Amino acid sequence: FGVPSSGPGYRATAADANFLRDNRESYNIGWDTQGCQGAPYGQTPWPAEDQVPGFRAACEKYAEILCRKSRQLRRGFAQALELQDDYFDAPGLFDRGPWLLGMVHYHATASDPEGGRFGIAPHQDDGIFTLLHTDGAPGLQVCPAWTGSGVHREDAMKDPNLEWVDVDMLEGHWVVNLGTLLSRWSNGFFKATLHRVVLGDAAGDRYSVPFFYEANLDAQISCLQGCEAWRDGLPPPLPDTTPGDLMLELAHRDGLGLVAGPAAE
Repeated sequence: FGVPSSGPGYRATAADANFLRDNRESYNIGWDTQGCQGAPYGQTPWPAEDQVPGFRAACEKYAEILCRKSRQLRRGFAQALELQDDYFDAPGLFDRGPWLLGMVHYHATASDPEGGRFGIAPHQDDGIFTLLHTDGAPGLQVCPAWTGSGVHREDAMKDPNLEWVDVDMLEGHWVVNLGTLLSRWSNGFFKATLHRVVLGDAAGDRYSVPFFYEANLDAQISCLQGCEAWRDGLPPPLPDTTPGDLMLELAHRDGLGLVAGPAAE
């Protein structure tokens, strides 16, 4: 099966079913699913080598670096939870994680939050975390005070009374946005980052490269040891699940019908 507006490939402006009014376009590459049975994300539709020489090799090299950094970062999360450093290295958790590396172009169009027009609308990423690099142009904002339901999108995220803080890009650093799956896994110990992109009247084109780090689709997600007492807008503790089941649950909640085949455009 495939979930619309997920997985590798190009998505034009207004072609993302989850963000129909956003002023952006994107191209995503994903982990190599060659020989992997039932991988819903499918394989990356790469441009021909003679059209963009060296593009695939550069992307795969960068993805390799990001995967290595993500493994280091998840060990930091284990330490923060007072678990063994290698807790998340266990087989079945991240050895088949369907990560995505995105390349996003925000058009030079002013946002209108009151009218529901954004570079990208308020949301939380639905995986473990996102490593984000940008061209340094302003626009990214976070809402530190958000204490919502723990899902990736809901109407309350567009409440005009929410306070948003600009995020400055530090050269040589990634911005790290935590995802809803990490929040659920830790029962709210780690809070998913509510964020958006709002472009000003004088904004030019803006570019960013997000890397979405995910657990295996069939990884067993139970409340982590020591997190049973933590709350952050989540009921205590939520039922056991898998990332794949959550993907289907959220797709149905958003009214996105599943499509046959290995990938969704």
